[in-house]
Amino acid sequence: MSENTNRPECSWTARHATGLFRAAALAFAAVMLAVCGLMGWAMITGHATRLRIEDARADLESNRGRQRLQLAEYNEVVRVIPEIEARIAALEPRVEEARLAYAALKAQRDEVKGSYRNIRDAAAAAQQEARDAVAAYSEAKAAYDALLRQLGLSGEEAGQP
Repeated sequence: MSENTNRPECSWTARHATGLFRAAALAFAAVMLAVCGLMGWAMITGHATRLRIEDARADLESNRGRQRLQLAEYNEVVRVIPEIEARIAALEPRVEEARLAYAALKAQRDEVKGSYRNIRDAAAAAQQEARDAVAAYSEAKAAYDALLRQLGLSGEEAGQP
């Protein structure tokens, strides 16, 4: 009973045709899988490219916005420059007056320093003269007292208080 009687016998061509059909179906499935993979890769690449393009546009817009802002700031600075130059021109005479006043005060300071040195030197000389005078007075008093002792007189008898 090993033989199956319900099945007609297949010829060599029919058996091979079934194998060829299966191989063609497998090849078709493989090609379709490859096509689907290629389409998926193309979609992902296209989407990534679109995202890069959108990023580039956003960067370009932000750069343009930055450029507009910088241009506006530049125009504002250019507009203000004449006003600042006018202020500077108005202040120049006052600056020159201040320079002259500074030079005069500096000369006056130097003069006062010279006067201070002269007064300091004169005060030192006067102090030295006073010390010398005190020393001379002390010597004179000592000599006077010695003379009075030689004469045998006291300071009250000689008319000293």
